[in-house]
Amino acid sequence: MEPTRLQKALVDGTTPDQWYSFLNSKVFLWAEESRLLRLLNARHYRAHEHDVLTIDTASLLQKYASSAWLCHMNSGNTFPMPTPRGMASFKRIPEYPTKQRSAAPAKPVVEVLIDNSIPDIARHVIDVRRMRGAVCLGKLLI
Repeated sequence: MEPTRLQKALVDGTTPDQWYSFLNSKVFLWAEESRLLRLLNARHYRAHEHDVLTIDTASLLQKYASSAWLCHMNSGNTFPMPTPRGMASFKRIPEYPTKQRSAAPAKPVVEVLIDNSIPDIARHVIDVRRMRGAVCLGKLLI
């Protein structure tokens, strides 16, 4: 994220350096595969191969719920426009806004973040695919 674009997007007094520091202290997971595929098809990534981990969210959150955050947007992107954002964009699971008549999220969850690291990630992996863009080149053994 280019700092001047990010500065235009920050709405709560957070500086770009504080934003970068917060983001760099988290592990990011896409909540939906459609967002992952959009990223893999982006100009800077589509020609490259990527190993994509599919995670058992239930087991991951059973262990890491207290260090998990949810976000309604791609917090690391300011294109095509610098969408307003701030530290309040990130909510712990119990604080994520829900619709009044149901427990459904008020806004779809785009990112799931975990503080620091997931040292036992292998325990939560369901599948590993080698991808180029939206094309699965093969599965890797886990």
